[in-house]
Amino acid sequence: LFIASTVILLRKFKTSRNSINKPMLTASITMFILATVHVGADLRRMLDAFLHSSARGGPIAYLGQVNTPIYVLKSTAYAMQTLVGDAFILYRLYLVWNGDRRIVFPILICFIASIGVGIGALQAFARASPNAPVFISELQNWIVSFFSLTLFTNFSSTTLIAFRIWWSHRRSAGIVTGHSVVPAIVVIVESGAIYSACLVILLSLYLSGSFSQYIVLDAVMLTLCQGVVFSLVIVRVALGISS
Repeated sequence: LFIASTVILLRKFKTSRNSINKPMLTASITMFILATVHVGADLRRMLDAFLHSSARGGPIAYLGQVNTPIYVLKSTAYAMQTLVGDAFILYRLYLVWNGDRRIVFPILICFIASIGVGIGALQAFARASPNAPVFISELQNWIVSFFSLTLFTNFSSTTLIAFRIWWSHRRSAGIVTGHSVVPAIVVIVESGAIYSACLVILLSLYLSGSFSQYIVLDAVMLTLCQGVVFSLVIVRVALGISS
């Protein structure tokens, strides 16, 4: 999907007089690189845990350590990818609302707060004791805050973008006819709803103390929500499935 979306963006640039969509291309490449780093770090942890680790308690004890450099690297890649996605949806919000500060500024404050919380969470991981689980209160406060902030950013931005498109179409309905904005709204709401729903599931599992949160975090959030959905919107529009 990453390759397909990149080819589509570059081909559109060559076949039209419009300039290349640099923000979208930059975000796509960055998210792909960060996802690759995340997957690579997870694979390295698996190999170390089951083949090379001599930690007391075996592989489970090793995988439970949150202060190892490879775990911090994985967490950094996830946090950065999340922030890149949040920044791009904030950029979409800015464009759709024509830079209206009353709309963009509150979401921007939330985004800046998520950057600070993300940095705090990574520092907490690095400073945690080797035997500290990921659910201890010192880590939980940072993690829950980060998840909550990115959930608010995505949900509110998606809602505001969809509302703006619907409202603009409604105001111009008597002037412009024959153009439905429903497909565009559906694409925006679908992409935002998938991410928000998975984030709610992830947050619920983490607060319940379930290690299943790692499955949602690594398998669902990383690939489906942050990689697949982003690229799929570009591909769907290019193939004419959505407008």
